[in-house]
Amino acid sequence: MSVQFYNPTRLFFGNHCVTAQTKEWTRFGKKALVVTGKTSAAKNGSLDDLKKSLAKADLGYELFCGVEPDPSFETVENGAACGRAAAVSVVVGVGGGSAIDAAKAMAVLMANPGMAPEQLYTMDYLTPALPIVAIPTTAGTGTEVTPYGVLTDQRKGSKRAFAGYYTFPQLALVDAVYTLDLPWAITLDTAIDALSHLLEGYISKKANVLTDTLAEKGLQIFRECMLNLEHEDINRGVREKLMLASTLGGMVIATAGTATVHALGYPLTYHKKIPHGRANGYLLTSQMKRCASVSSKANRVLSLLRLEHWGAFQVFLGKIFPKKIVLTQEEQKCYAAKAIHSHNHMNNPYTVTEALLFEMLSENFSKKK
Repeated sequence: MSVQFYNPTRLFFGNHCVTAQTKEWTRFGKKALVVTGKTSAAKNGSLDDLKKSLAKADLGYELFCGVEPDPSFETVENGAACGRAAAVSVVVGVGGGSAIDAAKAMAVLMANPGMAPEQLYTMDYLTPALPIVAIPTTAGTGTEVTPYGVLTDQRKGSKRAFAGYYTFPQLALVDAVYTLDLPWAITLDTAIDALSHLLEGYISKKANVLTDTLAEKGLQIFRECMLNLEHEDINRGVREKLMLASTLGGMVIATAGTATVHALGYPLTYHKKIPHGRANGYLLTSQMKRCASVSSKANRVLSLLRLEHWGAFQVFLGKIFPKKIVLTQEEQKCYAAKAIHSHNHMNNPYTVTEALLFEMLSENFSKKK
């Protein structure tokens, strides 16, 4: 047996962990760049809790707010310039995946003067970065325990991921209380993003006994939330389960990676503005059926989710996302041509061709006769 697993993030999960772990800040210097979205961190209480914790630790901060969904190169360049001007020693991402991913990019750019955002995709895995702290306020990406960051590349016309050993957050403070007032659409989108991480990582060719153990536990926890998601009946306990499933999914893909669902989902988000988790959800059944034809592990998923067949899985996803967009054949061909170049396909248990990607898009986005 050969097993590889690496996750250097110090993780605190639970109520009030942001204000309770004040001593953790003492190893990060004297000033932080705090990176957030436009308003959510202020509304959900996470920013106030962070400010209190930083004050107790005698750590100053510079606030960079306004990170947009699917952040651009311009945003991370501006954030890095803000951090350099303030002479910060640590970058804190507070928010959903976009804010934390932007913080990762800024941390790399600040540690490498003259580096352009485009170079994030060609950097060495040992490229340095300022220390990163992640405080997630959505339950979906798991980015608080992964090295991955995703930005919008306008030249390539899609979202693209970067990673390095030093883009793992050194510290993650995870409290589901910040998700209590999430809009329902975001709750669903992010929950299915977490599910896609658990599924894609589980069937990945890079999976191993450790990632499988985490994925199976995450799927069991997700199963406990499925009826709540279907019926819009969610409480704090369910929010905590979804957050835990998300974090476990992040730990899985940090080693096992994602696969074709993510590769196809990126152009859907870029061109059609479909939220990332929803784009994944539209494609999950097509992916898992193909995996089931070559991998017994895929059918183990049905047992973990207590479903009899993939049709039942599709029914669940159809209740979550009842409306789909329609793509023209030209759009389907375009997105398949973009997605075929993704490295994610190498993790699949089956061989991917451009024709197969077109077929998956056609299954899910063609006009019904």
